[in-house]
Amino acid sequence: MRVDLWLIRVDLWLMRVDLWLTHVNLWLIHVNLWLMHVNLWLIRVNMWLMCVKLWLMCVNLWLMRVNLWLIHLNLWLMRVDLWVSRVDLWLILVDLWLMRVNLWLICVNLWVIRVNLWLIRVNLWLMCVNLWLIRMELGSVFIFNCMKHVLKSNYKI
Repeated sequence: MRVDLWLIRVDLWLMRVDLWLTHVNLWLIHVNLWLMHVNLWLIRVNMWLMCVKLWLMCVNLWLMRVNLWLIHLNLWLMRVDLWVSRVDLWLILVDLWLMRVNLWLICVNLWVIRVNLWLIRVNLWLMCVNLWLIRMELGSVFIFNCMKHVLKSNYKI
């Protein structure tokens, strides 16, 4: 009977160990399920991060497209700027040519003024000669009138 008791005790102890192992097993199953839940949650987070990554890649591609469009626009504006610079240089050359023409016309105008002043001098000289001739004529008319008066008064009959 002692052996039976001892066997019962061993059996109880083994049942306790079995219960404890079952409890540990259940706890490990619980931990495993929890880890699977965490794993699924991490898979969801990973999928969400992949979606965000894909969205960011799309945004990056769109920004690259915008950047290329802006580069194209910048190159076009540089072409326009070069064309405007060429036109500006051409206008500067035309302006310089017009300044030359203007200076030439100023020189011609000064020459015409010089000739005009010379003609005014000649005209003034001719006016002086004309006045002198008028004076001479008036003087001779005065002398003729005086002589006529004297002759009339002296030879009155």
